Order: sequence, then C-alpha cells, then structure tokens
Amino acid sequence: MPTLKVSSEPRIGNSSFSLVGQNAPARAFGILGLSGGAGSLHLLGVDVLIDITTAGVLLFDVIADAHGELAVPLPIPQDATLVGLTVFSQTLWSDACGPQGLSATQGLRITVSK
Repeated sequence: MPTLKVSSEPRIGNSSFSLVGQNAPARAFGILGLSGGAGSLHLLGVDVLIDITTAGVLLFDVIADAHGELAVPLPIPQDATLVGLTVFSQTLWSDACGPQGLSATQGLRITVSK
C-alpha cells in the first residue's frame, strides 16, 4: 500500500520540508495533488481524499524511484501569514495490481505552524 508523509514539521522557515512517498510501484508514474480542502470521491477504483473540484487545486506529475519512493521538496518560507494554513495532499499511482490499474495513498492534512 503506497503511503504519503512529511519529512519534518511543517513550520514557517522550514526550508527542508518535503512530502515523502513510500511503497509505490517501482518507477511508477503518479500524480501528487495539493488542495485547500479534503474530499471524498470514489473515482476509477480509488478514493480521492482531496477536493479536486475547487479552484487552486495543484496537480504535479511525479515518478517513483526504483525503490518505489518519492521526495518532493516544498520549502516553507519564513512568513508569519502562513501560520495556520492547512492543505490536503494525496498521491495517485499507476499500479497494475490496483483496481482499474491505479492505487492511492491515504489523504494527508498539513497545517503550517510557528
């Protein structure tokens, strides 16, 4: 089962903050989504847990390495207006063993702190 987590605390000024994926199929193509809201949509055999219907949703093409891992740097600037900002993230992978050829990570809620 692929997973998604953070590399460190999502706090302002954390230049080494990253999203980290594990257990994806080796060298699989995926889509990493970031949204301002949580979602619940069953689509193509997987549960999409970020709100993909809102303006401002960001989708990034990603590729897992040979070990099925992924690291996406998302440095957080030293900006106090970001404190309390919450985003939701999830990764969808091409996966021959998944329903309809797809698998997805759990949804991840990230709130920026001081």
